[in-house]
Amino acid sequence: DVLDYAKIEAGKVVVNKIEIPVYELLDDLVTTLRPQAQNKEQTLELIDFDKNIAVSCDRRHARQIMINLITNAIKYTPDKGKINVFVQEEENLIKIVIEDNGIGIPEEQRDKVFSAFERVEDQYAQSQNGTGLGMPLAKKLAKINLGDLDFSSEVGVGSKFWLFLPKTNLTKTALSSPEENKVVVIQGNGERILIIDHDRDSIKMLSTYLGSQGFKVVSTKNKTEI
Repeated sequence: DVLDYAKIEAGKVVVNKIEIPVYELLDDLVTTLRPQAQNKEQTLELIDFDKNIAVSCDRRHARQIMINLITNAIKYTPDKGKINVFVQEEENLIKIVIEDNGIGIPEEQRDKVFSAFERVEDQYAQSQNGTGLGMPLAKKLAKINLGDLDFSSEVGVGSKFWLFLPKTNLTKTALSSPEENKVVVIQGNGERILIIDHDRDSIKMLSTYLGSQGFKVVSTKNKTEI
């Protein structure tokens, strides 16, 4: 996040816009991140919508924005909470919404959400790991792809974040997933992977995903424990 944020600030980020089927993108991410929600006994659901909807965006940027939004919803929603992801069409834009019933954000702290290295002053929020760069980075990535990112929130009720991206027509080329649009998934055959990360939730998510792909995972919080 720090490196990507610095690149954007320096004007060094190249936007490679392609046509992205929205359902394909969201279904993949929700499936990948659901184990992280399940670790907190949360439900993470993708509400069904028109599978022909597509956006024009850099694929890596779209994934990075959505991962930040969904993992934040999981992080700031207490155990047994609920997170829904759904899509709406608005003129020439597609609106992707992530709605949770988490702790919420006080109105007087609203400006901190998209400010670099700032964090909401709340006991639960401060107990969560984070750099304070996820949301500012997501906002900048949305902007350089001619979209936008915003939210509404109520303390004790939850938050609703939404991403606007330019709408485009879904062509047969995008549906057939050409080589340049594919997300390559490597299947393992029992190879062992070591994960070093101080964030327990990140370790659980990566271990679950890599295990499902056929890898054996060993994890530790720091290199001194290896």
